Amino acid sequence: MFLKILFLALSLISVGDALKCYNCSSSFPSDQECLKPTTNRYALTCANNQSHCVKITLKTGSLETVERRCGSQQLNTCLNVIITACSHSCSTDLCNSATKPHVDLRFLSALMIGWVVILSSSSALLTK
Repeated sequence: MFLKILFLALSLISVGDALKCYNCSSSFPSDQECLKPTTNRYALTCANNQSHCVKITLKTGSLETVERRCGSQQLNTCLNVIITACSHSCSTDLCNSATKPHVDLRFLSALMIGWVVILSSSSALLTK
């Protein structure tokens, strides 16, 4: 009887698969497929502490670099200063393929307020 209960208990334990993400960088000439991966060539099983797939995009003019990797935290941010830098994270297998970056409005609002304060301070100093 004990063995039947033990077998039943063990059969109910779910063994989860680790997350799989694309892992590549288009900054290497041999990895241009990283811009839009279409095969599992770059698929990597992430470590247990990495619960997100991340896609980071850097753009300046007509040049674009993409990095895809496993990550341990959620990153959804865009910055547009001299270059445009966006990060997007997701939590399903190979979800960092061709996702569009998500803009975190709280982060962008704080960034814009910071820029307004800096520009206001700069113009106040220049008029003195």
